[in-house]
Amino acid sequence: PKDKPYLFYECNDTRPNPFGVEFPARVAAYAVWQDMDGAFWAHWDSHHYLPDLKTDEDYIQRRMPIPDKNYPNAGLLHANDEAMLAAMKAAGTLFRNANVLPASDPVAAVIGKDILFDLGADLQTPMDGGTTLESLLREKVWRYGLRVTYDPDGPSRLPSGKEAHGLIQMGPSMQWFWNGTEGYFRVDAPSAKMFCGFLKPFVSFEGLRITGIDRTWGTISIVAEDGLALEKSASILVTAVSRNRNTGMKITPERLSTTDYFQQGMAQMCGFSGEAPPIVDRIAATFRASWLKGLEYRKFSFIRQCYEQGTVDDAFELTGDEPLFYARLTRPQPKNADALSETIDP
Repeated sequence: PKDKPYLFYECNDTRPNPFGVEFPARVAAYAVWQDMDGAFWAHWDSHHYLPDLKTDEDYIQRRMPIPDKNYPNAGLLHANDEAMLAAMKAAGTLFRNANVLPASDPVAAVIGKDILFDLGADLQTPMDGGTTLESLLREKVWRYGLRVTYDPDGPSRLPSGKEAHGLIQMGPSMQWFWNGTEGYFRVDAPSAKMFCGFLKPFVSFEGLRITGIDRTWGTISIVAEDGLALEKSASILVTAVSRNRNTGMKITPERLSTTDYFQQGMAQMCGFSGEAPPIVDRIAATFRASWLKGLEYRKFSFIRQCYEQGTVDDAFELTGDEPLFYARLTRPQPKNADALSETIDP
């Protein structure tokens, strides 16, 4: 609604899903574009499915919960899903700190008394599909942004016309393109670079080139945590991850025999839930930009250990076989007292 607080709850994406890391990017894109105030994930942990989590190491020594016949929502528990949590961390940093602009001229829609007071109107969205109104507004919101007002005394005034499929340019910094195995979400802003989707061996941004990419799917991000342009930022988050799955996990569509797809069907389809440890497909990548030189880096594993640190020379490299959860790049601060006094706000 126009001029009202706008919170998105509860969002989540279930496993098993080899493309799950795209979902946080989708939520972040919508949240930024619509100038939202927050997006919140549903589910974190359940002691029935992840018992006795007492140490950091416990989180990598449990198999990830998989939907079963008693609890289909087990696939929504992400406490030890390193890939999804890395993707969420990157998307959250993008949303909160990256200064990517929302839609500058959003479409206006008025929901009037003809819809509000007609219980048979095509307004509610059922679980098994959309409605005419929902489909109409969806086409507009991703291309132009949307602001809704409610008028209990007047008629509805809705946008019209179908939109062409293909590339969606969301302002000067964000793009969506979805077409078979060529789809991606891309952010190229001064304070954030993100590419999520089907990957090629390299991707280029303004002032940054990423090469040596060894996966065909995943999300790669480098985002300023202080909202400044990357070449000036004092703290920069880096992530690169493809997927996470249990050892020996297998999908079993041949076992599907019920029409209860949400609960029993999901359990039948996840016939082999796999065992610990979870297997994380990380992404090898080499980041090259003139402003990277001299930055200090620290690489952190999922159990919160800094396992490597140093100073960036010509490029910042991720090997793909190291235990990276995320990396942080920081800019060395001046060491003399006079220079420090100019950078500290009293």
